[in-house]
Amino acid sequence: YQRRVRGPLEMQKEENAYTDAYAVEAEPEGSSDTSNDESEESEENEESNSQGSTNRDREENQEQKTKEVVGRVSTHPLGRARDWSKEFQEILDQISLNDESDNGPLYEKLSNLASDFVYAATTYGKIIISERYLPLEQKTIKTSSIGGIAGGDKFIVQNILFKFAVDSLIAVNLGLWMYGGKQNSDRLASKAASHDLKGLISFYNSKVEELYYPLMALIDYRGFRLIALSILPINKTTIRYGSCDGGKIVHSDIPALNEKMKRVGENLNLKGHRSGYSNTFIYMPGDIEGHM
Repeated sequence: YQRRVRGPLEMQKEENAYTDAYAVEAEPEGSSDTSNDESEESEENEESNSQGSTNRDREENQEQKTKEVVGRVSTHPLGRARDWSKEFQEILDQISLNDESDNGPLYEKLSNLASDFVYAATTYGKIIISERYLPLEQKTIKTSSIGGIAGGDKFIVQNILFKFAVDSLIAVNLGLWMYGGKQNSDRLASKAASHDLKGLISFYNSKVEELYYPLMALIDYRGFRLIALSILPINKTTIRYGSCDGGKIVHSDIPALNEKMKRVGENLNLKGHRSGYSNTFIYMPGDIEGHM
């Protein structure tokens, strides 16, 4: 292994030194070129076998590690995707019910869940990015028609939603972009994705009970940023707070939910405001979505 990783310059120096030494030494009587060749060949074979054994051991160890992680990620029977959001909520519910001193195993379970999600998101995310410019029929992971302007094409695999952090044209006639204004700016779209993750972390750290959130990860690969979110059991009919149509309808339908969002806003020092065509009073941005 050590010989394999040495650079070409060191290898050449060793070879030259060996050649010079061999040239000045007297050949022992009775020796032959054939025996020398056989000895050198034997040494090379031993070194080759040693290197081959080291490489195989390394590959086997890496393969074993990969199997362990993949096995933990794919805990459900074949054909069933893992419900990340449900597992996340169940663990948080258990933590809230237990005494803090008894939550060690639950926090370990939560950590494993987060690691599994990041591993799965990164694995599939790299495939999606690598196939960015392939024709649809050649893509390993096909696009999903779930609506929405931001992020362009959407992908769903293993109960994880993927979308690119790229700018989107929201007013063709005016040439108006969502993040860049008068010109396209994928840089600002990437920054917005980063702020989305920070906002989600801030919501989670506000510790308001009975508010649940998706798992989220950002995958930066080959110059692209991909957003990964665990699928939630929601649709346009389940929204009860905020807006899912650009402010045409802003919901604040459930007093109990309104109060929880107010508590989050106060914890984050965010003042309530009027939003949307209906001039509805809410906390947080107008396009936030709270579902029940």
